[in-house]
Amino acid sequence: MQRHPAPDSPATVAEVDAGGSAPGDAIPVDLADDFTPVAQKGTRDWQKDRWAWRARIRANPIALFWYRIGVALVGLLMMIGAALTGWLPGPGGIPLFMLGLVVWSSEFTWAHNVMMWFKRAFDWFLGWPARARQMFIAGCILCALATWYGLAVWHGVPAWLPEALARQLDRLPGVER
Repeated sequence: MQRHPAPDSPATVAEVDAGGSAPGDAIPVDLADDFTPVAQKGTRDWQKDRWAWRARIRANPIALFWYRIGVALVGLLMMIGAALTGWLPGPGGIPLFMLGLVVWSSEFTWAHNVMMWFKRAFDWFLGWPARARQMFIAGCILCALATWYGLAVWHGVPAWLPEALARQLDRLPGVER
């Protein structure tokens, strides 16, 4: 696919034709590509050992079995931690979820494929124009606030909230203690 620079872009046609992209150009991403198993793609480069200790583990089938169980348990603990911290303010369990996926992807092909799909989806999102990204994020925030408000109307003000905040929430229409 040949890309052309935007009219106000400093990139030259030679840079773009050489494979570079002009600032603000969308990068074409095929999100379905990473669901092809790695073995079918003919490469297992991501699984080659960079460390001698792991190469020794892979050489011993019994040690490899227990190592993979340990990796699975560490990844599972991170995923459970992500579920437990998902309700916290801020990013919640997203970083723990991604770290658990990274741990699993070090040993399991399916986890590597899922992680690569997330990476391509994020690259696709970054290829959007800045205004579209901002509108998407604003829409997500509005959906989260609407969900929170709906739950507050349905269930009332949570008892664990500080009294000062609960008084402020009482002022919203339809929200009761």
